[in-house]
Amino acid sequence: MLVDTAHDPRTALVSALRLGAIGLGAAVFAGLCAPLPPGFAGLPYLAGYLAIFLLGSGFRVFRAVARNEADRPTPASWSGATAATAFVAAAASLVLALLGADGVRLLAAYAVAINAAYVPAKVACLFAGCCREVRPLTGWLAGADLRWAEIGGSATVLLAVGLALTVGRPDLAAILGIGAHLALRRLSHGHRQPRPRPFVSLKGFGLESVGLSLALAMAVLLELVTSAPAA
Repeated sequence: MLVDTAHDPRTALVSALRLGAIGLGAAVFAGLCAPLPPGFAGLPYLAGYLAIFLLGSGFRVFRAVARNEADRPTPASWSGATAATAFVAAAASLVLALLGADGVRLLAAYAVAINAAYVPAKVACLFAGCCREVRPLTGWLAGADLRWAEIGGSATVLLAVGLALTVGRPDLAAILGIGAHLALRRLSHGHRQPRPRPFVSLKGFGLESVGLSLALAMAVLLELVTSAPAA
């Protein structure tokens, strides 16, 4: 249903933040990948990120159509978008490495992009009033709002990843950024569901967890290969 955003400023703000999150992630990814082939100032990476992210975000819609679930709401899926981009980032980094290019840099770019996009996306959740914790946070996060914990965590990760890139360690940036985002998403799903879901599941975090884990494993593998002494 179309929304008259002129008379609903909060809905307009939420929509702008969510669309801005997608655009920010794509722009950051393209900018950091600009030195990598095929060149063209990173435009192929911009277009590819947007296409894969939007395709993945429609996962729930495609599933609902396939199952003929006409009576159920089918919101855009951040989990599906993250899973899709993580799988493609892992595959693309391997292809670049096989071509003699810097596959780790692509994964570092993805690490920055996915964490940067998550901040405005979670701010949008605050304004929309969604994505609250169902089960309260524990430990040193006890009593905190899950969404603020995710925003603060993402901002902290971005600072650490930026520092790693500044000192010329894209490998560390990729491992830290992807690993931390995986942990943040686990925290989110673990407390927004009445019961934890399996690691591999078509409902929510399962595919996202696998995709991010694969991208993280690829970052570690490429770092081990490139740092190994020549025979």
